[in-house]
Amino acid sequence: MSNQNNGKELPDNNKKNQNKQVFEKSLHSHKIEYGTTYQGEWNGDIREGFGEQLWPDGAKYVGEWEDNQANGKGTFYYAGGGIYEGEWKNNKANGKGKLTYVDGSYYEGDWYEDQKHGKGVEITTPGDKYYGELKYGEKDGFGKYIWPDGSSYEGEWQCNQMNGVGKYIWEDGRSYEGQYQMCKMHGQGVHKWPDEKMYEGGYFQDKKHGYGVFTWTNGKKYAGNWFKGEKDGKGQLITAGGEIFEGEWSKGILISSK
Repeated sequence: MSNQNNGKELPDNNKKNQNKQVFEKSLHSHKIEYGTTYQGEWNGDIREGFGEQLWPDGAKYVGEWEDNQANGKGTFYYAGGGIYEGEWKNNKANGKGKLTYVDGSYYEGDWYEDQKHGKGVEITTPGDKYYGELKYGEKDGFGKYIWPDGSSYEGEWQCNQMNGVGKYIWEDGRSYEGQYQMCKMHGQGVHKWPDEKMYEGGYFQDKKHGYGVFTWTNGKKYAGNWFKGEKDGKGQLITAGGEIFEGEWSKGILISSK
């Protein structure tokens, strides 16, 4: 995240790899295998119904079984302290479920093959919040992210990055609505300030770039070319009264005028 967005970082989605593989343990044992024990319902020599399986490291699954696999609803307790509670299919988190980390952070929503996939909510203990779509463990699609200081982004995501069209609101009241690429303002957009200043035009990696119009609080405007955040090239200064002055700028400095 750039300085324009206050250097905010998105939390790591893979805390201690808990969401990469929710159900890592082998379920091939019957009663006892390498210290693994199972207590519960059987159908012949197949675990079927409700049961509890405990591993030597302290990890535990309590829930429904079918054909010797976790199928249905159940809870997995990690040896390190995390908990997944929800739906299972073929030993993997599939459907609706909640994963709570040791520090109290959690994800609640859709799962597919042990990965966050679909719609869900992520809350971290520092107070970051995400509500929206995910694909294979990453924020992807449409979603809203709120930082602890109250700033927020609502819009399109791709591979855990703000990508596409969205709106960012800073804690000081500024806002930008437009195109994003890799968490930076990039493309066309509108940037507004609380004191009614406004810029509408092109951006390149968080900086005004290309053609754009900047309007000051008093109504004065600059309409013209920008380069890496500065007036550069041909442009017009338009006074609050409507007078137009044409000129040429270089690195933000007026070098000639008509």
